[in-house]
Amino acid sequence: MSVLEEVVEKLRREKDIFSEMLQIADRQLQLARGAEDESWLDEFLRLLELRQGLMQEVDQLTKEVEAVRARPGSYEETGEVREKYRTLVDEIKGLIAQIQAKDTTCQEIMQARLKGLEEKLGEVRTSRKANQAYRLPPGTNPAWFIDKKR
Repeated sequence: MSVLEEVVEKLRREKDIFSEMLQIADRQLQLARGAEDESWLDEFLRLLELRQGLMQEVDQLTKEVEAVRARPGSYEETGEVREKYRTLVDEIKGLIAQIQAKDTTCQEIMQARLKGLEEKLGEVRTSRKANQAYRLPPGTNPAWFIDKKR
């Protein structure tokens, strides 16, 4: 197997990984858009861990590709192998662009949710202050008057 053919094989695996990451990004976006309660958060975090593992695989494949390219060998290949290489690189770039777009949308949704939570937290704090204003603070007793003249 020639150097370029080995690179093409590794790029195929990389493309598969990025396709899987795109599916995960889709699921994350669905979770961010659809959930009203906090139950979606565990699944979202699980998906983030999966993506992290896939990124580590991509990093490993990138190192392997660099090692293959560093070996002496012929890069003179038929047009067919070069075309496969170019096609795979273009497909990977397209997948990365799609993932980035979904991540940007997801990030915007998460920022909006965070802002909403901050507003709710502010309301809770205001309510708590109002409630405390109408109650006696903890540890204080009401004043008592004791008539000692009798």
